[in-house]
Amino acid sequence: MALLSPTASTGIELLDEALGGLLWGDNVVLRATGDPVTVAALIAAAVGAPGYTGRLGISLGGADQPGLETEDVSALDLDAAVERIVARGVQLGTGGLLVVDDLAHAVERHGVDGAWRLFVRSCPLLLRYGAVAYWVLGPGVPIDLAEEIRRITQVVLRIADGALTIDRAETRPRSVPGAAFGVHAAADGALTLRPLGEGSRIGAALIAVRLQRGLTQTAIARLAGVSASAISQAERGQRGLSVDTLMRLATGLGVTLDELVVGPRAVAYRIRGRTAPHRGGASRVALLDTQDESLRVYEFRLDPGAHGTPPARGRGSEAVLLGQGLLLVTMTDGSTPVIREGEALFAGEAGIADWRNLADDDAIGFWVGA
Repeated sequence: MALLSPTASTGIELLDEALGGLLWGDNVVLRATGDPVTVAALIAAAVGAPGYTGRLGISLGGADQPGLETEDVSALDLDAAVERIVARGVQLGTGGLLVVDDLAHAVERHGVDGAWRLFVRSCPLLLRYGAVAYWVLGPGVPIDLAEEIRRITQVVLRIADGALTIDRAETRPRSVPGAAFGVHAAADGALTLRPLGEGSRIGAALIAVRLQRGLTQTAIARLAGVSASAISQAERGQRGLSVDTLMRLATGLGVTLDELVVGPRAVAYRIRGRTAPHRGGASRVALLDTQDESLRVYEFRLDPGAHGTPPARGRGSEAVLLGQGLLLVTMTDGSTPVIREGEALFAGEAGIADWRNLADDDAIGFWVGA
């Protein structure tokens, strides 16, 4: 059996380079104010990308996805639809690709609150099982709902006015969100991307701030003291805005100039995710372990009955936090405490020698050491 690649592909080389590929478990949201041809081409590129062990589609009421076996869950009630989507993700597991069609169909059938519950309940479970899931937010999805979804998902690609912008990219470097590309989908479905300049990055940041505030281009134009067409052109990267205009706009919005030019950034935290798939048995992946860090953090996973070891003896105290499973820990002094999911073990004088999963389900936890 061929080894699974550490990352998945979008099927578009330039986009893979910008994102560093997709991580197994990523939920990828395609947020489009229009341009269904480009959205279809992006999905077709993903479906045609090598490296996936299985591909399935989920219809919420739209047409079947070309090239995919598609299951229609639109006739099911909300709970049953969520269960079926998650079951499909479990069926695929790590290495799979799941494509869910336009969430606007769920809005039509279940209302805005129902569509939100469908996404918010499915997204973390699909993340857990390791399949890459594509979701489409078309123009029929209300802005408030799209913004809430943006806050909790891993990757958001915004498609508008001939441009594709990386709107959100958790676990990637801070320079990735805001990267913009010109995008063109030919009649035969062939997709062409080209990098855009810094003006487009500023335009993407302006759109992000505007959408988060729920403002129109006209409202932004009033704050900036320019015409709505000037704001529209700036958002599309077709023209710049003077420093004076940007300062007036930043003051009117109550944001810093950096937030307005670069886009809102969460500088108070960093998220690090597993970049290598769990291939069975025991595995661990460094989430934080560099020379300039005071802490080292590793995620570990164990199949039922599997043994594993910490990355090394901590330079000081160590801790194990268990999110799932039942873990038998062997200490260097010979003691063997058992911790359950939701519990943490702190080790001081005696170090942690190894651990074993006693549960019938996988064990997932974190080792933290100085």
